[in-house]
Amino acid sequence: MVSLKRTLSVVFVVLVLLSLLWFAGGKTWADQFLSRFLTQPRDEFVVPAAKMSLNVAITQDREELTVCNRGVAPWDGALVRINGGYLAKIKSLAAGDCARIKKTSFLSTDWKHLPAPRDLQVTEVEVLSHVSGVGYAREPVASSAAI
Repeated sequence: MVSLKRTLSVVFVVLVLLSLLWFAGGKTWADQFLSRFLTQPRDEFVVPAAKMSLNVAITQDREELTVCNRGVAPWDGALVRINGGYLAKIKSLAAGDCARIKKTSFLSTDWKHLPAPRDLQVTEVEVLSHVSGVGYAREPVASSAAI
């Protein structure tokens, strides 16, 4: 019969070995596994080499970002990326219309999909949309005095 002391010793050694493996690279492997197999497919913000320029106007206040289509053609399936790390989708936006997007509606582009902080200071906005081809715009955003 195996003694309790021996069983506890084996369990302790196994836990120490697993902890060492985790810190040596297991966390990276687990992150890759989760991102590959357990997350839903997400929108990818890939700027094509052949792109059309979008006529866009961007403003922000404390909790929202306003994206306006100043062009003559409607946008379909627009992706809006702020500060290079958070992404939101607009289904469609008619010519001359504006969309107000809460900053917390922008999700991080990693597998965690964390919302952007409500008080995030947006410094750059990129818009990728289907017009009669793929349109792209990159705009710096000035900080508002009301922020």
